[in-house]
Amino acid sequence: SEHSASKEAEAAMKLYQKFKTQWESDAPLLTKVEMQIPSSKQRYVIGKKGSKIQEINQKSGAIVRLDGDILTIVGNLDASEEAEKMVQDIISR
Repeated sequence: SEHSASKEAEAAMKLYQKFKTQWESDAPLLTKVEMQIPSSKQRYVIGKKGSKIQEINQKSGAIVRLDGDILTIVGNLDASEEAEKMVQDIISR
């Protein structure tokens, strides 16, 4: 089901755009962390159909995106640290 995957990606992108405006107005309070994710670990960070990365987003309260092998975490300090810890956990296994 290639189709539903692209629909999900589209929905995620819309959501991202919507939040982006919000974070940009909160920007001074936000931190941005970039991590390089080894290609062998990327699928674990993303999870099945994006389930893991969504879980990290929800649990940490940060916004986590993977572009190629660069993972970007945006959020307030606590959220970013929490997300980063969760990702480190996954990639250190």
